[in-house]
Amino acid sequence: MSGSGRTRLPSGKRARRPAPFAALATLLALLALLALLAFTAEDALAHGALRHSLPASGATLDSAPRLLRLTFSEPVELAVTAIELVAADGSPVALAPPRLAPDSAQVLVADVAGPLAAGRYTVRWRVVGRDGHPVRGEFHFTLRADAVGLGDQAPADRTAQRDTTPPAMGPAVAPAPGGEPERAALPRAAFDPESPLYAALRWASLLVFVPLLGVVAFRWLVLGPLGALEGGAHAELARRAEARAWAMGLALGGAGAVALLARLAAQGVATFGVSGVLDVGELFGLVRGTGWGTGWLLQAAGLALVVGGLAHARRSGGGMGWRAAAAGAGLIAIGMALSGHAAAAPMVGLALLSAAVHVLAASAWLGTLLVVLAAGIPALHRGPGGEGVRGTAALVRAFSGAAVVCAAVVVLTGVINASFELGTLGALWSSAYGRMLLLKLALLVPVALLGGYNRWRVVPVIEGAGGAARMQRTAAVELAFAALVLLATAVLVATPTPLE
Repeated sequence: MSGSGRTRLPSGKRARRPAPFAALATLLALLALLALLAFTAEDALAHGALRHSLPASGATLDSAPRLLRLTFSEPVELAVTAIELVAADGSPVALAPPRLAPDSAQVLVADVAGPLAAGRYTVRWRVVGRDGHPVRGEFHFTLRADAVGLGDQAPADRTAQRDTTPPAMGPAVAPAPGGEPERAALPRAAFDPESPLYAALRWASLLVFVPLLGVVAFRWLVLGPLGALEGGAHAELARRAEARAWAMGLALGGAGAVALLARLAAQGVATFGVSGVLDVGELFGLVRGTGWGTGWLLQAAGLALVVGGLAHARRSGGGMGWRAAAAGAGLIAIGMALSGHAAAAPMVGLALLSAAVHVLAASAWLGTLLVVLAAGIPALHRGPGGEGVRGTAALVRAFSGAAVVCAAVVVLTGVINASFELGTLGALWSSAYGRMLLLKLALLVPVALLGGYNRWRVVPVIEGAGGAARMQRTAAVELAFAALVLLATAVLVATPTPLE
């Protein structure tokens, strides 16, 4: 036992690994990936499912309809909505621009402007929900040869008339075999928000933005307290760690810009399909006219604030740049919340707030842990004499205390988010979304256990022989599991909730 009361290992003996972490991590990672494949291959009802239509799917009509009315399971974004009416020979029938019914943002209406003849017609539609998920589908109806109104042309001012269709929708969309609502009849796009490629892109984006927000949290939650400890004895070491954090943050900022542009292009392809080069006007409408676009703009503005703040802090060394970066981190978190299920929740304000705080707390926990390993410990551990060891210990202790609080906030906001998205406890195991959430929670368990191990077993002896190396090993495994949690999150974002 040393004079400081800390346990030290006998000379010549290496720090014992607390567990065979590498083998455990490999096994659980393989199980997690297999489970992900199993869950994503299972039943998942589409976002924005068509619940009712007028004319009804499969109906044979005695009069030519002058209006198409489609009711969806969630509100739709009008700016990127499309409806198409096609005759049996493939010729399109003129429709007025679609509009939302006055009584509901879930009801889409389009006036039939062109003449109709007897025969079978196909209605094709594309909608985008407030969480940015595009869905396509189609249904059919038939006009009898003696139907009333065949060949009639709609009045020129038809589109200006108010929709007076009564709320009663008539027959519901014909159920598919097995009693489930009708699924999209059009083939799924090769690249959409539920595809593995898009999930990988979201995962890559999370792997950039969570550490980037962690850089900002590192400055305020770790370096601030570290510089004030022991009368400022560690101030110089804190400045050295801050310089490394600057470089790491600026590099992540560049990667974040690439990730945002890639997400915009991917969302454009998922929404509009591929017909040569993406149309700039369509992308502009996607960004300007949808909730997903608002979230994207907030993330872009937040990223600019973070990068600009880091650059200013690096030049001046003052706190103004870091305050700007903190504001930018808040914008990024809100933008990420707007791109998920919280944007379509019933109590949208509270849901968005909870989701944004969840992002910030997770980043301040796991993102900051990465910064501690990649920037903090390497900068401080090389300090002269015992100063580096003491500084490293102080750094780890400062982070450990903040991590406990952030982890508690993650759990609390996670419960709130789940209550909005599941509706009932039974949906946790009876729905694809609930089962994916259970998988995410299962992956989070070893993260929490390893974090607790570091907090209560490693941190108290961090100044002992091999203490920093021991911390780095266990924290690296913790981060590996955290990356799998982010992978599950990337899949969960595009998985329909039981309430959709």
